[in-house]
Amino acid sequence: MKVTIKQRKENPLLERVELEGSLQFDGATPGNAVLAEALARELKSEPVLVVVKHIYTKFGAQEASFQAVAYANAEAKSKVEMVTKHMKKKSEKKEGAAEEKKEEAAQPAEKEAVEEKGEKQPAGEKAVDEKEKSEEQPAGEKAVDEKEKSEEQPA
Repeated sequence: MKVTIKQRKENPLLERVELEGSLQFDGATPGNAVLAEALARELKSEPVLVVVKHIYTKFGAQEASFQAVAYANAEAKSKVEMVTKHMKKKSEKKEGAAEEKKEEAAQPAEKEAVEEKGEKQPAGEKAVDEKEKSEEQPAGEKAVDEKEKSEEQPA
């Protein structure tokens, strides 16, 4: 992909540079993110600060014209650019995925901490072991033990 900037206009009030240009590409028309990365490389900026407004393709040709803006900083971008519904959903999905990854990473760490304390069996397995011990004793002996305990304790 070859990007050519034809017009570059400084806008100090909005702290941005407004760009117009053309691009030549192979295959499908590049997306906004791909064009933003290419423009960021040319402007020596971050791709997050570049916003592609329009990509106009020419029918039957592997070329297009574009309009974009590059902000000086993230604060200037947040003041001017609106966050649409679909952009909010994308950011929420990314945040949700990041939280899930953090939880998955924390789970093995918790298991290791439990093993270091000497608790090799989870709490659920301990309860099962106690039930097995009580089941090993015959039913008649349990009743005798309970009677003896009740007789020993004064009412």
